Parts: sequence; C-alpha cells; structure tokens
Amino acid sequence: MGSRTALVTGATGLLGRQVVQAFEKREWNVKGTGFSRADNVSVFKVDLGDAAEVQKVIDDTNPQVVVHCAAQRFPEKVDKDPEASKALNVEATRSLAKLCADRSILLIYISTDYVFSGKEGEAPYDTDAQTGPTNLYGQTKLDGELALLDEYKKAGKEALGVVLRVPVLYGQADTPAESATNVLLDTLWKSQEGAKVKMDHWSIRYPTNTEDVGRVAHGREQDPPRRAALTTNVQPADIAVKYLDTEDTSALPRILQFSSEDKMTKYEIVQTFADIMGLSMDNVEPNTEGNDPNASVQRPYDCHLSTKALQDLGIEHVLAIKSQQKNSVFLNTENFIHFLSTDDTTAARKLHKSVQEWRSWYLVNKKVDLAKKEKALQTNHDRLHVEKPTDIVKSGHHRLKVSVDETPYTIGKFEPLLDMNRFDKPLEEFGKDFLPERPAEKQRPPVQRTTARPTTATRQAIATSNDAPATVEGGALPNLSQKSLFLALYAKVMSGEKRKNEDSEMVMGPQDLGTVVNKQLLPVGRFLSRWFEQRTTEDGDLIGSQGWLEYLYGMVLAKEKNEDKAMEYFIRSVHLFPMNWGCWLEMTSLITRLEDLNRVSRHLPQNIISFIFHLHTSLELYQQGPSLANSLDQLLGIFPTSAFLLTCNALLA
Repeated sequence: MGSRTALVTGATGLLGRQVVQAFEKREWNVKGTGFSRADNVSVFKVDLGDAAEVQKVIDDTNPQVVVHCAAQRFPEKVDKDPEASKALNVEATRSLAKLCADRSILLIYISTDYVFSGKEGEAPYDTDAQTGPTNLYGQTKLDGELALLDEYKKAGKEALGVVLRVPVLYGQADTPAESATNVLLDTLWKSQEGAKVKMDHWSIRYPTNTEDVGRVAHGREQDPPRRAALTTNVQPADIAVKYLDTEDTSALPRILQFSSEDKMTKYEIVQTFADIMGLSMDNVEPNTEGNDPNASVQRPYDCHLSTKALQDLGIEHVLAIKSQQKNSVFLNTENFIHFLSTDDTTAARKLHKSVQEWRSWYLVNKKVDLAKKEKALQTNHDRLHVEKPTDIVKSGHHRLKVSVDETPYTIGKFEPLLDMNRFDKPLEEFGKDFLPERPAEKQRPPVQRTTARPTTATRQAIATSNDAPATVEGGALPNLSQKSLFLALYAKVMSGEKRKNEDSEMVMGPQDLGTVVNKQLLPVGRFLSRWFEQRTTEDGDLIGSQGWLEYLYGMVLAKEKNEDKAMEYFIRSVHLFPMNWGCWLEMTSLITRLEDLNRVSRHLPQNIISFIFHLHTSLELYQQGPSLANSLDQLLGIFPTSAFLLTCNALLA
C-alpha cells in the first residue's frame, strides 16, 4: 500500500496541529487548511465558507481522509456572533461533507460533549443517548453532526462519515488563551499578584490532551512482518485506518466518543496548576453555586462521554502515557517516566492523573518564568564550595548534543518536585530502605558485585533504621522509595545547577569561573556516599539497590570531574536497571577514545541495550566501518521502524 494522504482543516489550531503530527508520525502525506496562520506550503489558506475554495484544495490534495477540526469552539464567542459561528460550525461542515461524500472520502468531524444536556445523574453518555445542548455552541456542533450524517446518507456513503466527540481540550499552545484549560493559568497568575478570584467548583469537566485525540484520529498500519513476529500484541488500528481498511463497513458506528477519565472542576484544574508550579491558592475561592441564571452562556453540569464504542472497535482507550515522556524533566532519559508510570497495568492506571499533571506543566513552561516569581519551595542552598578531586581530570570531551545538565527543562524551573509528597508511594510497597545519617564520612574501595549475604550486624542496622527520615544537608527528606528519593535528590542537584547558571551571568572573566559552582553537589554526594556505605556488607555486596541512586551518584561524580569513579557507578546502574537510556548516554559522554569504549564494554551486561549503546558510542567517536554497519543491520532487522536506528543508518550512509 502506497503512502496515504490526509487533509486536516484547522491545521494551525490547538487540536489541528496535533492531528497533523499524529498522521505524519505514521508517514502519511499530510496537508492542512488554515486562515490567519496558513503558510500556503503545507497549510493552505482556505475560507471554509467558500465552497469553490474548499473544492479546489480537496481536488488538489486528493486525500483519503479529511479530519475536520476547524470550528468556532468558544461558547462566549458563539453567543456574540451567532451567524458567523453557524456559518462555520454548520454550513461549512455541510458543504465539506457533500464534497467529501461525492468523492468517497472519509470525513472525521470533531464534535463536542456539549451536545448533551449534562444534567446531574445522566452521565456517562453513550453515543446514542438523547442530545440536548444547554447553549448555542453545543447546538451548532450538534447541527454540524446532523449535516454531515445527512450528506453521507444522501450519497449512500454512510460508513465514510464519522463524528468524533471530545470534551474540553488542552495541549501545547501558542498562548494559554488558545485552550479553555490552559487559559486558567492567567487567572492563577493574577491571584499571585493579589487579585481575589472566584473559580467554578460545580461543573465537572474531563480535560483531554490533544495529542491523545490526534492519536485516536490517525491511523496505525499493521506492524511489518518481522516486527509483528516479535510482538505479543498487535497494535489496534485507530479511526482512519479502521474505517478505510474494513471491507464490510455496515457494522461500523457513525458516532464515536473519546475522553479522559479524570474529572475536575475549573477550581481543581487551577489547584493542579498551583500544585505543580508551587504557587499559592490563597486568593482563589471555589464557587459552588452553579450556573448564574443571568449569564449569557449556560454550561452543563456533567457531560462525561462513554468511550465504549471505541473500545468495541478495538481502539485503545488508555491514554498515551509514554507519548509525553519527551516533555518531562528527563528530556534525554525518557525511561524514568515510562517506568514510574507503567510498572504494571494497575500502576499505570493509578498514576494516570500524575502523568497528566506532568503534561500540564510542560504546556505552560514557556509562559512560566519562575526566576521572576517568589519560589514557594526554595530550599536553603549550602554555602560550601566544592573541592574538586585530584583524580583524573580529562578535557576536550566529545559531548553529546543533549546532556542532563544541558537540557532546557531543568527541575530548577519545576520547584514542586523538591516536595515529593505528591509523588510518593507507600514505603511498604517497595521495601524498607532508609538509614539514619551518620556524621563521619568514610572512604571505601570500589565495591565489587558478589553473591555474599549481609552479615547479622548489617541486617540489624537496616532493620532498626526504617523509621528515621533520610537527611541531606539543607533539610530532612520524608520516608521515600528509592525512585522518589532519586527524584528528590535529582531536584536538589538541578536546583543547584540552575543557581549556578544564574550566578555565572555575573562572571567577569575566565579567572572568576572557579567561584561559580553547583553548591548542591557536595551535600548530595555526601548523602549518597553514606547511603551506599551503609548498604554494603563486609563482603562488598550492596543490599537492595535498584540502580536509581547509582545513576545519580555517577552524575554527581561526573560533574565534579571524578570521572573514573563516575563510570564505575554508571556501570553498576546499568547492571541493575539496563532500560535507563539516560545512564548509557552519561557513559557515552565520558568516553573520548575507542580504547575507553573497549575497556568499559568488558564490564557491561550483555543485552540488546548494551549492543545499542556500543553502536551509538562508536558513532559518536566517528568509528564508521563494515563492522558497525553490520551491527546496525542486525538491529534494524529487529526494529525496522526505529527512528533512532534509521538516524544512525543515515549517519553511516
């Protein structure tokens, strides 16, 4: 099957941008229409109210599917200009539907949960539930649905006209005002400046990420034969491919619904933003009175959409947890959020809300400038200077393009992670793993991995220390799992890195650079050194470690230029948790010669990840050759669609 073409209306809008990206990721040829932000290259300037313009762009692009995202979607604007809103939401939809139906083009019409009355006790609504909009916006979208279904019925192509209802959306926005969810940040910021605001705490909403909607709307082709043989589950088709590739379409539903399952009022959304960014809610008052009878726009109480029809088609309902990893604070270590969120199916669902909150933070990152705001959770920075070790100090590193200390999304801009209470898991879930602080630091030789069991004294020391809080200079930490402890300490390191970067702005010249240091490295390093010391048996075995803290300690040592010891801890970490690609990248950043790579490789676990690491590091060292090309071919045979491996292949070409 050749490349398919998709046409997206409203391609420059909040949802349209993500729909375009979703199709492009599956190698569709994607074109779009827009108006004020059209570039006339991939997005054509088209007046959807002009049938001739619409017909021309359809005939020029010859799409197999059209996703109709363009609409007037703000209820207040619909009320202010009802005629223009009806022209776009209803008449333009009818005209587009007729053109697509006459050409046997699949049309996916994005509608809204506001087609329902939302009366208390009625939700969740199935696709065939009685409609009854409470405002003009909902009525125009319902009329648009009926217009589409009518045109396809008249053309005898009912199966190619599909309605997809979604609730209130949020996503990566050019400005917060572009999203009815993101815009609530403006209210939160006003409250920080002293303004008293009331926020609706009555109407229930289900904020849904635009990237998830795009994923559901686009198509997933079947896996290539080689890859399919290696997978236990074949990925389900999403709407476009499902409707295009099904031979007997008579049983396919004409109306589908997609929604998050996290219910929140506007007040709770603002509270979530405040929690994520460490801002006060003192000036935000919940309003539980319901609709103001004098308001121009009446909103429903609860329009929760049932997604049963999607599930019956075999289309995934669980939202894309992994899709936002690239937007997390671990820009080059995506496995952390994946691991924390999807340890198992139950944990994935329980942590779904937390993942949505990570997304929300990223969406507003460009607007937030916490450097100009009072940091509610600012810790007291340790004033001790770091004494750089006199061990091996190398220069002229072959650095990766993106390293942990170079990522623009540092935890220094995400202060709430310094308070890990929101992300903690119960201590008993992961085992008892905390020890009291000891004042004296003792240097130990490198720890060798053995199979020896801890001594009786060591077991007793661990057993009697579980109730004591872990401490690090600058404040005590609550009882945390190893994963949460890693995040808390990582936050401290990154906050120190941010302060270091701010201080470096005052550097007058090279001689002053020595005074600009990350003041968190020393206390965090001391804490981790004690942590490992107290968990090491007399025989040199390390008790109960999971690899997280080895990775962090290696990072601290690397920043202090103690690179040999850093490499030792990175190697320990990948033995314990090889799926942490960030640790492998840190190892790559310390390797400057082929001899170093060969020496390190002898101590690595033998698995597919170490194989990929060897390939990646060889490319970083410019070691192109037949052997490397053969290794890459083997990996491509297993992962033929991997963007990373395809990039490596291009570099070798």
